[in-house]
Amino acid sequence: MDATAIFVLGIATFFNMFAIKWKLENERFADAGLDGAILIGLGWVFGGSMTGLAIATVASAIFSVYLLISPPNMDWME
Repeated sequence: MDATAIFVLGIATFFNMFAIKWKLENERFADAGLDGAILIGLGWVFGGSMTGLAIATVASAIFSVYLLISPPNMDWME
């Protein structure tokens, strides 16, 4: 894995953790739980290889930022 890929994965991981931390601090617990479940689910599905794990990390980070901007309606969980 080259330095560019490692850098991109680091940035993706940062945005993923930032979004989850922000949601927990702002009491969006159901949304943070959904984010965590997506992260774990994608990691499990794509975890067979380093490339798959990289795809899962980037996809999860993009989805975390999307949910941060456009929160899902999860009133039924709270």
